[in-house]
Amino acid sequence: MVLDVIPIQGEVNTRHSPRRWFDSERPLREWLFMYFHTPFCFGILDDEGNLISGGTGEVGDCLLHPPGMRITHGPAESINNGFINDWIYFSGKDAEELVDELSLPVNAAFHVSEPSLIESGIRVALSVEKSDRLGQIGAALGVAGLLVDIARNICHPDEGPGDPVYFNMSRLRTEMFAKYGEEWSNERLSEMSGYSKSHFLRLYRKYFGDSPMAELGRVRVEVANNMLMNSNYPIGYIANVCGFSSIQYFSRIYRAAVGCSPSQARRRGDIV
Repeated sequence: MVLDVIPIQGEVNTRHSPRRWFDSERPLREWLFMYFHTPFCFGILDDEGNLISGGTGEVGDCLLHPPGMRITHGPAESINNGFINDWIYFSGKDAEELVDELSLPVNAAFHVSEPSLIESGIRVALSVEKSDRLGQIGAALGVAGLLVDIARNICHPDEGPGDPVYFNMSRLRTEMFAKYGEEWSNERLSEMSGYSKSHFLRLYRKYFGDSPMAELGRVRVEVANNMLMNSNYPIGYIANVCGFSSIQYFSRIYRAAVGCSPSQARRRGDIV
């Protein structure tokens, strides 16, 4: 027998806008698994949007929600620049049986010790072409492999926090994102981490798939875009508080990321 489990949609390192909360608005139709790179809050809602239960999670925690649940999640109070997570929707008649067989927690935050397996597992599951039966089998095995890796690496309360290097790197990354307007450099980050610059950069790319300055640049553009669309602050002020050294530099980076100048975006109401 071949498993009937289908990956529907997903993404890794999704960066959400400041103060944005996700609300499914109606009960989920598929299973939803999420891994969080930043502290977060979550809730289970009834049909009228009233909170039934919920909780909080730290860097490295996961959530798994079954179909039929209306859910919401967003940044913890300590985070002022939105939250970052990996996520995947999956379905299929064997999905519930597989989750039960692996004893995966549902509707509750849990921690994993090898977070790098999650990103690679999501990418593998979504990369398989499902246009024929062989592709469907491959996609099902990709989801099953991801869930097995998660089950094998769940940290129980008496097992400690999992990978301490990843945990500390994630907290450093969260601090950088929360204080995006400050002057950051690879030298400052590596000094804060306690590693040499070259070792720090290798670890950062291993865990997060990009360089810290590239990620920080995207965060700054996202925050600046949000301010352009939702405030009347002068563009020079926005550039300054978002950490850009000059309005000219801000305009150049913004145009490269968005495709137009900050003033054009504000006039047209464009959103990244």
